[in-house]
Amino acid sequence: MTTYDKDGRTHLSAAGLRARGWTTGMVRQLLGEPDLLRTNPHFKSAPQTRLYAVERIEAAERGDDFRAASAAAARRSAAASAAARRRRREVAVRKFGCD
Repeated sequence: MTTYDKDGRTHLSAAGLRARGWTTGMVRQLLGEPDLLRTNPHFKSAPQTRLYAVERIEAAERGDDFRAASAAAARRSAAASAAARRRRREVAVRKFGCD
């Protein structure tokens, strides 16, 4: 979700950050508290949508901390994918006897 506040500054939601490669932990660690809280556009009773200023996001993305966190997240993702592939192969071997 992208939104514009009264000053014309662009903000991104957590979904927008995920699309840029951010994880929940990275958001918490590098951005901290949101810049804006808005009513959830889909469900009024849901928690408010947290919005982060693009300027702050881009500044964080230029930093060494973001690069390190992003690399670590990529390694974890690759390891999880490899483990899932290994488990699927093991199940196929047990179930169908194929290699």
